[in-house]
Amino acid sequence: MPLRWVRFFKHATDARILEQDGGQWRFRHQTLQDYFEELYGRTEK
Repeated sequence: MPLRWVRFFKHATDARILEQDGGQWRFRHQTLQDYFEELYGRTEK
């Protein structure tokens, strides 16, 4: 796990893996989002 989360998320955003929407980040590609959702389950509250 990265110790500097914002820096990590910024790098992932610059690499076009994540996109920032206000104060939260999400995967830009539905395939990645579906993969991690299946792997770890949905964690939304």
